[in-house]
Amino acid sequence: MKSKSMPGGWIYILLTSQDYSRCKIGRTTENPLVRFRNLRTSDPFLGLVTAYYIPSHYGDISSFEASIHYEFVDHRIFSHDDRKTEWFRIEYSQAEMLIDGMLEEWCNQTFHHSLHPDKLCKLYEDAIKGYFEPDRSDMEFVKWILDGPS
Repeated sequence: MKSKSMPGGWIYILLTSQDYSRCKIGRTTENPLVRFRNLRTSDPFLGLVTAYYIPSHYGDISSFEASIHYEFVDHRIFSHDDRKTEWFRIEYSQAEMLIDGMLEEWCNQTFHHSLHPDKLCKLYEDAIKGYFEPDRSDMEFVKWILDGPS
């Protein structure tokens, strides 16, 4: 799995098939599939549905995550010892719709639906796999990995 870094970070939404009324909203600066698979070891029913790529020129990815968590404060799930978690009691589709609106407003840009290092992007799991786990015989992709995006 390729983990080529890009100048920005990812906000992702995960959900578990054990309870569709809650989702995890988090961030990573690396390949979102790697983060998802690391988290999946603690919940085999976890699924990556959507990830948003935010170029660094829009701001720090930690600030975006904190702002989204703030907006979802009424939905936050706390741990058994009352610590904050990144889990929220909200339907995935509602969380996605709200995050879509927040990011487009905060970045003053609509989503690009293919990965681009300088644009706000929204990708679903299959598209993310297409970028980070491509067909190894795809020579155009091999060139992109070696030379970087144009």
